[in-house]
Amino acid sequence: GGGWVLGDLDTHDPLCRRVANAVGAVVVAADYRLAPEHPHPAPLDDAQAALRAVAQWFPERPVAVAGDSAGASLAAGLALRARDAGPRVAAQLLFYPSTDPAQSQPSTVDNGEGYFLTASDMRWFYDQYLPGGSDDPQVDLLHADVRGVAPAVVATAEFDPLRDEGQAYADLLERSGVAVRRIPGPGLIHGYAAFLGAVDAAERAAGDALNELAELLTGG
Repeated sequence: GGGWVLGDLDTHDPLCRRVANAVGAVVVAADYRLAPEHPHPAPLDDAQAALRAVAQWFPERPVAVAGDSAGASLAAGLALRARDAGPRVAAQLLFYPSTDPAQSQPSTVDNGEGYFLTASDMRWFYDQYLPGGSDDPQVDLLHADVRGVAPAVVATAEFDPLRDEGQAYADLLERSGVAVRRIPGPGLIHGYAAFLGAVDAAERAAGDALNELAELLTGG
């Protein structure tokens, strides 16, 4: 999380612990390099290096990629790279992913102000991460060929400027024959996975997403 600019291992440690406890998985968090000093593709390259290491450390275990917001964008891009170059990914968990650098979806306007993350925040984050813009489908995910990527859990939030691009990415996956499990977030805003233990609706949505991830990892 953090727009590829903010956040570190400490800010997301509570969420990583929650994933480990709920899923019963080993969770490896990648302390990837941040923009603007390290724009795309450096963070995605770091995530790929981490994935390859994990696959070597745990060769007999199914491996998932997961993230929230910018981290979900990285996870989705990583699932594309893994499809093409390995290692095999069994599932991807995407909490309110950013998939549309053009910010062309209706919720960017409808939820662009007043709900924590703003549309102008996202424009600034993209400017740091993609100076000069980019049509790389590993970031511009709504224009990616996603056939054959890992099954996905896509969680969105009702009052999030990224809501519609998350739903649109889930639609794209489904049209491409990828199994998708959708977790809507009624009444929730962007970043709700940081509210666990404080907001009941966030607990329910995150719990549902993690249950779906666990099922994918165990073949359910």
